[in-house]
Amino acid sequence: MIRGEQAARQASEVREWQAVVVWAEANLHDARPVDAVGVEASLDTGIRLAGEGAPMVSEFAVVELAAAVGRGVASAKNHVGRVLECAWRLPRVYAAVVAGRLAPWRAARIADHTAALNAEA
Repeated sequence: MIRGEQAARQASEVREWQAVVVWAEANLHDARPVDAVGVEASLDTGIRLAGEGAPMVSEFAVVELAAAVGRGVASAKNHVGRVLECAWRLPRVYAAVVAGRLAPWRAARIADHTAALNAEA
């Protein structure tokens, strides 16, 4: 019974990771420069949550996501960053998560150690 609960929880986490990737794809930020001066405080300038090569996402969308899932903004940024790190920069790690060969928490730990590395590393 306990193993079944554990497997169900991990399957739910995998579905959540997949949903975060779909959400991120829908909320990619276009990094075009802003023409107006002094209005950046009210503009969504995007935010980079994962390492070099991962896309920027809308910061406003991250705040909305945090509220929707009952997380603090910092916690949501951290979670989304880990998922983006795996999905965009560590595709084999992400594929292993989706296939059920790697627990999401383990992939998140890997992402914590790779986000600061450049794309070549």
